[in-house]
Amino acid sequence: MKKFLNWLGASSVLVILIGAIFAYPVAYRLSATTVDAKVVKTEAVNTAKSHTYLVFVEGETFQVADSWLFLRFSSSDCYGSINPGATYRMKVAGWRVPLLSWYRNIIEAEHVTD
Repeated sequence: MKKFLNWLGASSVLVILIGAIFAYPVAYRLSATTVDAKVVKTEAVNTAKSHTYLVFVEGETFQVADSWLFLRFSSSDCYGSINPGATYRMKVAGWRVPLLSWYRNIIEAEHVTD
């Protein structure tokens, strides 16, 4: 009986772990939405280990990062095409979690007006 309970506990942990691994990509894809916003400022934050492209709009900050789940690997080009003062229609995905410094990711940005 003890072996069965140990096996059941280990199996439960494994099922939860596998579920979480598959649930995150699905939830991330489903979080995609379109936002129209005027860009206030852009900033490239560089550290010794990495860099982050930030785009500040009225009321929120986004990041521009490569995304395996959206097969987008041109974050530098996307960031370079975003200009302060202009309004963009942006496809964004993810969640803003201030405690972890997570930002919603800009997947696409289409210039709307200046």
